[in-house]
Amino acid sequence: MIAEMVTKLQTTSLAQVLRPDAVGVTTINPGVVIADLITGDVGGAIYNLEIPQGTGLPNAVFQLVSSKRDSVDGLPIIKQDRVVLTLRHSTLANLETLGNTVRASLLAYASAGNAGAITIEDEAEDVEMVDDTRQYRLHLELLVTHLCASSQALPAAFVYPLSTVAGDPTLNGHPRQMVDDEAAVVIVEKSTAGSLDTAIGYVEELIGHTVAGWDIRYVGGELIRQDAHLTTWRERFTLKSSRAES
Repeated sequence: MIAEMVTKLQTTSLAQVLRPDAVGVTTINPGVVIADLITGDVGGAIYNLEIPQGTGLPNAVFQLVSSKRDSVDGLPIIKQDRVVLTLRHSTLANLETLGNTVRASLLAYASAGNAGAITIEDEAEDVEMVDDTRQYRLHLELLVTHLCASSQALPAAFVYPLSTVAGDPTLNGHPRQMVDDEAAVVIVEKSTAGSLDTAIGYVEELIGHTVAGWDIRYVGGELIRQDAHLTTWRERFTLKSSRAES
């Protein structure tokens, strides 16, 4: 059933359709993403964990503090990395100007058709003395979000089995059973007006699709997760078929 569903969905305008064995693999490093976005803002002076001695101002350092995966029915769908980024500059005015530039660079990562997104969760400012010189610091707590997949193209559909329920056997010459196979399709799309409805429409093309002479039936849909960037929605389907007992 899953193979037939995947094949059918691949004929729609969904950007990618994934089976369970293709989920959970992502090579995206949140630190590299952040460094690439703001390296021009700090003149290339961005480092992981610590700043080399003698580095001039401005500069930046980032630290990965946590990482988690949001799952649906045990299948990892969304990966979120929490990163603290610290900016340093010579004066408070220079720091505030740098902060505005860096914020704009980070928030621009949420591009159309791509699941990657960065949100700024918290901020703090302070000052420290380095070699008898004041350095003004801005700390940004960032949440970096991606799909648990090698591609970040949207809309994405994750297809997987949920359950199989067998009825009582019948005797009409040969023992047979009616079997209900239930499967789910999790859709991930940008949280923009109309985008999710369009993606749901592609998935609901499965309704009435025939597998080995039996029609796929619709069970229902529900919202799983939503934030400013991504919406996750689950559609459930069932296939009733007759199977011979061995």
